[in-house]
Amino acid sequence: MMSGTQNDGSAADAELDLVDAGNAAYDEGDFDTAERFFRRAIDAGDLTMHLNLGNTFAERYETTEDPADLAKAAESYRIALDAGETDAWRNLGMVLDKMGRTDAAIEAMRSAIAAGDQDALLLLGYIFEEQDDAASAEKAYRDAVAGGCEFADAALGSFLLNEDRMDEAESVLRPIAGNQPDARADLGTLLIRTDRLAEAEQVLRAGFGAGEVESMIPLANLYHEDLDDLDQAEEVLRTAVSLGELNAINNLAVVLWDQGREAEAIEQWTLAADGGDELAVSALEEIHAGTD
Repeated sequence: MMSGTQNDGSAADAELDLVDAGNAAYDEGDFDTAERFFRRAIDAGDLTMHLNLGNTFAERYETTEDPADLAKAAESYRIALDAGETDAWRNLGMVLDKMGRTDAAIEAMRSAIAAGDQDALLLLGYIFEEQDDAASAEKAYRDAVAGGCEFADAALGSFLLNEDRMDEAESVLRPIAGNQPDARADLGTLLIRTDRLAEAEQVLRAGFGAGEVESMIPLANLYHEDLDDLDQAEEVLRTAVSLGELNAINNLAVVLWDQGREAEAIEQWTLAADGGDELAVSALEEIHAGTD
């Protein structure tokens, strides 16, 4: 969440210009420029802009993977909190979680919830799920549902699916699958796992037709692993790749390899490996080991 400054027709106009320029640079992914503008806004007296500065560091980390950016983000969020910007609690929790400081992240999320940020319940559930604390995760998700958090039903359904509580998961996912892509994909996966392949194809094809990339890998896996239709699997995966789903590149390589199109498969695995896909790296290592 990015903060803005209201124009009161006074000297705040110049500060507003700085914030707008920082937000524009942030939206364009120019985080160094965004940092400079937000620092100038802070120097002009608006300490709440430490929230925007923290967001800038956190987003830059996604590109640089430099732990220093996470540390700077955490520091900025704390200053924003001291300045009364309670929206920083949730963001601080996310950064602390990435830093591996799980207990501190949980406390930050609880503070966000206490400050009225009910959406932090979802993130709290994710943290508990990462820690294999199923009971605490389920409570957080159910509290989020009760609090009317957007996408809370989908998160709860996904959790129940991961816990193999299929009947409960289906009762949550089925009513929302038509308008939530993640829920549709999870429902399709559930149907595959419970051997209802025809209905699974119907559900996932609907997502594919709607351009929902969330349904495409499960649909391709259905064609590849269950229905032995490699041509359909390839079509779906190429569509997913064209829509920016990078995880589909490795799967496409597997389908091409199983079709005997080894040179094309290696080309796709190379693309995926260059993008950091560890499965693709392992596949290429096995291929090279077999040719030595």
